[in-house]
Amino acid sequence: MKKKCKILCSILFYILLLSWAIDFQFVKLLDVKLLLQHVIGTMILTLPFCHKKMTKEEYGFYFGKKALEAGYIQTFLLLFSRFGDIKGYEALLPDIAMAFRPVLYGFCFFLLLKEQEEALIQQDAQKEPTRQVNYEHFLEIGLTKREAEIAILISKGLSNREISEEFVISEATVKKHVSNIFEKTGIEKREQLKNI
Repeated sequence: MKKKCKILCSILFYILLLSWAIDFQFVKLLDVKLLLQHVIGTMILTLPFCHKKMTKEEYGFYFGKKALEAGYIQTFLLLFSRFGDIKGYEALLPDIAMAFRPVLYGFCFFLLLKEQEEALIQQDAQKEPTRQVNYEHFLEIGLTKREAEIAILISKGLSNREISEEFVISEATVKKHVSNIFEKTGIEKREQLKNI
């Protein structure tokens, strides 16, 4: 908790410092209604990744990632709605600038929760001490870095859909990687990856 407070303080200090340096009113960045909408949007985008056995670190990791996505979505909609409203061009630039506040909120949440990703990586390393060895082994036998990462997830029993969600790529791309892995390793079934 101390570390999060330090991170939050450093983010706020940096924003205040920049606001002072460019003679910008910091208060304009804070819109409680917009921030609340952003938090609710982030929670909604995090829901599909929640499950009963989810740890605090996993939830924090997904919340941080989805905070960025919610910020982008909210900003896009704010910009899009501005162009549907005819206020004149003199207010256009300030409106566009203010529409980017959700991206800032999302990035701040992401920075606050970035350590959750590191905690998850450490948890995975403790659960599977051979993970690094497998990764290196997969690279040695000719797989690309992404193929090695996907091979590890296949060995864990993840489906193509789950792998595509993990790496935020299409299932077709995952299928192509799986096909390449099978070709390079000379296997025919996913279960055989554990024995390579």
